[in-house]
Amino acid sequence: QGTDGWASEAYLDIGATNPDDPQVPAIGNAAVGKATMNATVSLRRGPATSYGHIQTVNNGWKVEIMGNPVNGWTPIRYNAAKGWVPSGNLTAGWGYQIVDQMITTRSLRLTTQPGGGTLVIMVPPGTLVDITGPAQGIYVPASWAGRRGWLDSSTLYQPETFVEPGPANARQAEMISIVYQSADKWGQSRVDMLRVARCESGLDPRAVNSNGGASGLFQFMPSTFAFTPNGKRGEDIFDPWSNADAAGWMWANGMRHHWACQ
Repeated sequence: QGTDGWASEAYLDIGATNPDDPQVPAIGNAAVGKATMNATVSLRRGPATSYGHIQTVNNGWKVEIMGNPVNGWTPIRYNAAKGWVPSGNLTAGWGYQIVDQMITTRSLRLTTQPGGGTLVIMVPPGTLVDITGPAQGIYVPASWAGRRGWLDSSTLYQPETFVEPGPANARQAEMISIVYQSADKWGQSRVDMLRVARCESGLDPRAVNSNGGASGLFQFMPSTFAFTPNGKRGEDIFDPWSNADAAGWMWANGMRHHWACQ
């Protein structure tokens, strides 16, 4: 205590509770559930209003439950920020039940009604979607990227039957190798990380989303990339290794759900 120095940010948590306060249980890294905020409140460093403010968590935000409640307060994680909120301001779950997960074979229309209705959003090919209930004919209720609707199940397949198409050229082969290296480094699924990279950028490390500015191999928002260890070191968001490594770090630290493509 009282000594200045340096520590790797990979071993630090934003808002981690005070280890010197025996009244505050340590918040671990394993989520035990999911919840939706039903009010806008302060995320605090301990289970009482007397503890310091970390950040504001807004009504409707999806958070992870990180342990058991203490004195009416629950430990949560939002992005990489961990802290405590009043238990009464949490609604269990993220608003729907997942009964299965399947992958799109091509770009698909998510619509408001089975077989028709209004277009909700186009779901990219190779995307993992949540199936949220029983089918009506060939159509299944599904959720993706925070949107809900109906998909044609004949154009979906189970993840375990996925066949990686392989690289279309030498550049893609290089990108696949980089994704695999990141997956191996961070203990993640090669298949899952490659599927997400394909869906997000088409394996183009220079890709930029003109609508929001998401950039690079895994389509990081600049502010999110800046939060990662790679961003804090000043690395280039368009460097495919840095981008993939940052994605692997986020996945390994419980933040995979930040990607629309899954």
